[in-house]
Amino acid sequence: MSKLENIIDKILNIVELCIPILAFSILFITFFWAVFSRYILGNPCLWSTDVELACYIWTVLFSASYVMRKDRHVRFTIVYDLLGPVAQWWMRIISNLMIAVPFALLILPAWRYLVTLRTISTALKVPLKYYYAPMIWFIVSVMLYAIRDLLKDIRLLRESGGFKGLKYERKEEN
Repeated sequence: MSKLENIIDKILNIVELCIPILAFSILFITFFWAVFSRYILGNPCLWSTDVELACYIWTVLFSASYVMRKDRHVRFTIVYDLLGPVAQWWMRIISNLMIAVPFALLILPAWRYLVTLRTISTALKVPLKYYYAPMIWFIVSVMLYAIRDLLKDIRLLRESGGFKGLKYERKEEN
């Protein structure tokens, strides 16, 4: 791995692994505090819902990017496993296009929506655009990871010498 790739990997780990861990930890502590304050102290904590919402959004979106980067998302492969290598190749190409194209089309509208979002959170009085800001990272990263997977499959087809070579060189899935 080159020095640049190493730096990029560290940055991606901070954004897609460390931030969700921190956000989930804050969510858990806040949830515990909300239950404790409501049922033990008899005084509900009004700000806890805002913090829990923000932390949940950040946890889910950044974690989903991490899972996509590491290619560890859940797959239902009942039909895929029954197919031959060429049909599997086509299914991967089509599914990655079905992810990359709509996500590419979402970037600008999502950005415009976030920039113009004027709603303020109830208790903390924080603009909700900060809660939903990870949506841009999620859209761009998932699109780029789908394009990366598309390029891998195109390279696989080229290196195997076309569809005939693909039939004999079966790609192993993790």
